[in-house]
Amino acid sequence: MKIQELKEVVSTNDYIKTHKTQFQSGDCVYAIKQTGGKGQRGNTWQSDGGKNITASIYLSWKSQRVKNPFSVSQLVSIALMSACKRFMPQSHLTIKWPNDLYVDDKKIGGILIENSNFGEELSDSIIGFGININQTNFEFLDREVTSFKLETGKEYTILNVLTECVTNINEAVQMGMVHHHQNLNNIYHRHLYLKDIPATFEDKRGTFFGKIKGVNSWGQLVIKSKNGLERIYNLKEVKLLPEYEES
Repeated sequence: MKIQELKEVVSTNDYIKTHKTQFQSGDCVYAIKQTGGKGQRGNTWQSDGGKNITASIYLSWKSQRVKNPFSVSQLVSIALMSACKRFMPQSHLTIKWPNDLYVDDKKIGGILIENSNFGEELSDSIIGFGININQTNFEFLDREVTSFKLETGKEYTILNVLTECVTNINEAVQMGMVHHHQNLNNIYHRHLYLKDIPATFEDKRGTFFGKIKGVNSWGQLVIKSKNGLERIYNLKEVKLLPEYEES
């Protein structure tokens, strides 16, 4: 396991793509300043330089024969959540579908996974992740965001948290956790944000009330609407609205 530090880069995911031959499975690149970080749904990831984790890990699946990309997503989000929990043991950490990290109702981290295939199997994955550590000012964002420092009042050494994150992911990969589907599924759903809690959603048909029942094996979100019907969604097909349903 190697962690390479860069002073500034456009995107750590793109850096690995460009220099893939220099990386072994489990190696990580960390940028003090990332100028064009990417998030889910084509969003950008904005971060104050030197105050947060902006990093990517390269994982090769050549010896593990992985077919289900969602298993990789589950493994990574659980590993990162566990790493954060070590430094914030009193905080209520959850995974917001598909793979954001939340403390209560505030986002503390995000993950972007870019997979490459060889036939029906994954050949490798580039795992990009950002975690808010010492930043306390998020005025430029239009959503509730938090950080380690805002939650605990403490200042953290970025490299210590990053090393824990990278170690957790590598250990999970080496243990073959990506194939322990039932175990991954149980842990993921136990920590799924807003599972079984009434909430307000919006899809192409309009606004509706429902409860998140889980995520299926294809990584699709399953919501049971108030009339009892189950609705299944891919990325970008449904949005959680900020106001919860009055129960």
